[in-house]
Amino acid sequence: MKSFSRKISSAAMALVIATMSMSVAGCSLSKDKEAVNETVTEYMDAVIAGKFSTAAKCVEEEEDAVSSLEIDSFKAQIIDSVMKNASYEIEDTSVDPRNGEGEVEITFSYADPEDVFEDDMDVESFFEALEDCEDLAEKAFTVELTEDDDEWFITTDFTEEFADFLMSLGEGIEFKGLNEASAIALVQQYYDDLASGNISGAISIYEYEGYTQDEMLEELAMAGITDDSTEFAEYMEAMMSRSELTFEATEVEDDKITVVATLNGPDVEELSSYIYTEEVLVPLYADLFYQLLYEGGEEEMDLSSSMALIYSTMAEHIDEVEETSSSDTIFYVMEDEDGELYLTSENVSESFTGGEDIESAFDISDDDMQQYISQAFDLLLEQGRISQEDHDMYATLFAS
Repeated sequence: MKSFSRKISSAAMALVIATMSMSVAGCSLSKDKEAVNETVTEYMDAVIAGKFSTAAKCVEEEEDAVSSLEIDSFKAQIIDSVMKNASYEIEDTSVDPRNGEGEVEITFSYADPEDVFEDDMDVESFFEALEDCEDLAEKAFTVELTEDDDEWFITTDFTEEFADFLMSLGEGIEFKGLNEASAIALVQQYYDDLASGNISGAISIYEYEGYTQDEMLEELAMAGITDDSTEFAEYMEAMMSRSELTFEATEVEDDKITVVATLNGPDVEELSSYIYTEEVLVPLYADLFYQLLYEGGEEEMDLSSSMALIYSTMAEHIDEVEETSSSDTIFYVMEDEDGELYLTSENVSESFTGGEDIESAFDISDDDMQQYISQAFDLLLEQGRISQEDHDMYATLFAS
């Protein structure tokens, strides 16, 4: 009887221990779920309120894609208006404490700009309707979290997905006439054309005082910038792929909107060591002097082939540039008598070529200049383009 009692007691004790273990585990899981929900709540509340520094603290290593968004003023106004009446609902929460992983299913409710927009709306009416909208759209998100030192953080994958969603808001909206949105869109189109090498497309929306569009294309062609210039297209593609471009309408007038385009990208001054070389500058100077002396002088000069070598050299080495620089280009967007929008700028050449960065290829020391000029005349002689007599005369004249 004593032995049987002991067996019952042991069995009872084992059951109690097991029950207590399950209770503790259940309590721990409940606390993890609560902590996970708190992190998601803090993050979403902060994003909706525009408190991005607070939101970033909820993300692993504070790498929050939403907080890092660089957007133009019109897109910022859309997002701000959407957040006026946005909300979210936590639908389900699951936690895997062993692997330190959690998932929270949420439904995000918001005013969809494209549902609100109507063709006859002006910008002001659009934003008023967006903020007053009561017929909200819904989008489901899965928020993934990871545990670190007993704290739960949202993964960067979710913030990237949510940032992409925010950037997509209002993408298909086009306002008619001259307004802030259409002005920014036109400047964006200009840069898109440049980045793809569509030079005639960029020029078609640009007016430069004193030049027709055909004359502007001719001027650019002499610098190696044409629709079929693969070298320039490769340079622009390489440059823009490593750059961040933002737009801001800084002044809105009845007949003109000022848009500042800020390009933050590789500091191409670092490429000078690849441009200031015999391989690049000698053929350039050879073309320059040959055209200057034998083919009609400065007014008829065409350095497209030599400039193409500079563009291809810059594209080839741009990934080696470590420093970045920021530059602003000021555009003025206006409407012609036919209701078509066009733009102009005080420093458009820098948009095409990098401005002083490209021109600096001609700004070298006197000693190097003399050396390259002498070698340029040697090259012309080797190519049979000039006589020995002319070589001796011009090399002495220009390289001394």
